[in-house]
Amino acid sequence: MFKEHWMLAKRKIQPIFGFMTTLDIMGYSSEQFYTIPFLVYSRALRMYQLEPNKEINKKMLGQIEETCVKMLEFSEVFREETIEKVVKFAYQPPNEPSRTQDIIRSLEVLSTQFLCLLKIGNLSKLTK
Repeated sequence: MFKEHWMLAKRKIQPIFGFMTTLDIMGYSSEQFYTIPFLVYSRALRMYQLEPNKEINKKMLGQIEETCVKMLEFSEVFREETIEKVVKFAYQPPNEPSRTQDIIRSLEVLSTQFLCLLKIGNLSKLTK
């Protein structure tokens, strides 16, 4: 996937997410962009685990994983926020809640974001 392709797909996917969640293309919110693909990725992982010999499951998983990894790779802000959430979840600071639902809305989403984060090549060069 080229950076130019990703920029176009990112623009076109927003009304799709709005329609998927609210049945209105104007119902898009930025949080959907950072949640829905990772929920889909989680579902694809489960489908692949149930039937690993099916070629379609392997192909879908690969495409969805590539999209999620590119989301983290191209968005520095999203990548940094994800790293911060994972670190705070793993090493909870004293007297600071970091595992409550207002901070971590879905453990499933956070874990798939972390999995995709680990798949980024040269991650150390992308982090501050």
